[in-house]
Amino acid sequence: MIEAAKVNYEHSNIDARFILSDILDYEPRERYDMVISQAVLRHVEPDQPEYEALLDCCIKADHWDDEKTDRETEENIAYFMNHGMSRKEAEDYCRQQTGIVKHLKKNKGEVALTKFR
Repeated sequence: MIEAAKVNYEHSNIDARFILSDILDYEPRERYDMVISQAVLRHVEPDQPEYEALLDCCIKADHWDDEKTDRETEENIAYFMNHGMSRKEAEDYCRQQTGIVKHLKKNKGEVALTKFR
């Protein structure tokens, strides 16, 4: 994938560098004032310092901190249907989100989570 990215940028005027590394072990040699990212990767593991706070931040960002009531679920389904999803797609998505919430609660303290945005 990195080789394909390099090909995409080789004839551009953008000074891009591509680095393949374990994100938990990567230590840049240089300091940066600003980093611009097209996507965000967030990885949290139980042995990380401040694990609870980092995981809590991820959970709250996606509203995985509490199961939805039947009414809230129906409102979410209606919202998704009004934005192009079929009822089945909206129900499946809401069911998936509920499953994530239940899994996070059941396995609190043991969950490793990687999120891409």
